[in-house]
Amino acid sequence: MALRQLEGRARSGKIANIKTVLGAVGDPLFPTSGLDMVVVFDCLFEFSEPVTWMRNTKKYLKRDGVLVIVDPGPSRIGSAEHFLSRAQILAFAGKSGYVPASVDDSFLKSHMIVVLRPAPRP
Repeated sequence: MALRQLEGRARSGKIANIKTVLGAVGDPLFPTSGLDMVVVFDCLFEFSEPVTWMRNTKKYLKRDGVLVIVDPGPSRIGSAEHFLSRAQILAFAGKSGYVPASVDDSFLKSHMIVVLRPAPRP
């Protein structure tokens, strides 16, 4: 299991500030709220309920916290069938109550970085 591997690597590297959490399909189930940032690296395209998951993630963020999506850019790796486009990620974000803070296609060779903030509350 990937979480066990991560825990083992943290132990062997004497890194004590990593806590793994097994979330649910529609909720990350973080044990605390008030997070500055949640980073989803190389996996949003695998989520079966990305809008629900993203919506539920907001309750764990500070008011000015961000959700960062780092995913392969399909046009950059030649696989548009499996991976999400920028437009798809931004559509999920809008449906789940986020607004884009920034999008960077230049920092990583094959990935895009999408930084999202919870939309202002009316």
